[in-house]
Amino acid sequence: MKSHLKSLAAPKAWKFNRKKNKFIAKPLPGKHGLSNSVSINFMLKEILGHVKLKSEVNEIINKGMILVDSRKIKDRKYNIGLFDVIDIPKINETYRMMIDKKGRLNALKISKNEKALKPLKITGKRRLRNGKIQLNFYDGTNMNVDDNSYKVGDSIIYNLESKKIEKHLPLKNGVCLFITNGKHKGKQGVIENVLKLKNSKDVVFFKKGNDVYSTAKKYAYVVGDKKSLISLGGEE
Repeated sequence: MKSHLKSLAAPKAWKFNRKKNKFIAKPLPGKHGLSNSVSINFMLKEILGHVKLKSEVNEIINKGMILVDSRKIKDRKYNIGLFDVIDIPKINETYRMMIDKKGRLNALKISKNEKALKPLKITGKRRLRNGKIQLNFYDGTNMNVDDNSYKVGDSIIYNLESKKIEKHLPLKNGVCLFITNGKHKGKQGVIENVLKLKNSKDVVFFKKGNDVYSTAKKYAYVVGDKKSLISLGGEE
């Protein structure tokens, strides 16, 4: 498998100067798909501008200075995507990967108070032989729980340090959501209605200011009750 892409062929979600370099390094396969992820190397060099050389990235990685979702990362090509938390204790900076108004992945600087919190959308659910419920999440991870009240489309707020669920966020009217794909990718809003259509995809109507938009249910990501429980940044 090739480790590089031609810059002009790189996913639209990658925010960098495509005319500067002919090729750009790809992230390793991981919990996020190629079109919605970047590597640690890309984030440090192209998004944050903290380093210029691959050797500098390698030194940072080898010294264990990068944590993603509270885990030390050992490969500069490690795959990171939406809502992943990147902590750099040496320089006292923490970021959350977000999607901006133009649909590009960007690093949002966040406070230490919320670096342990990560919203996880439930994309699958099944009952195991031992009676527990397995929840599958947007980022490819999963968890076994006893509570059967969780539904596909809901989200949870997961504490990365305690390894526990802090809050269940059902997909319902009045809750805060973030759009992960489609023509409204990167928008934030409040759900007005969830329309279930026979022989078709469910549609979510959401309000932003005085405007109402619609999106496929699979693109709606609940991030809070009346307001988001994490920083989302601006949409510009």
